Amino acid sequence: LELDGRHPADEILQASLRAIHAALS
Repeated sequence: LELDGRHPADEILQASLRAIHAALS
């Protein structure tokens, strides 16, 4: 596993969290 840099999965996770927060608001 590479711990350096940014990963596509990270982008997906952030987008998912934003969607969840938007839905809860």
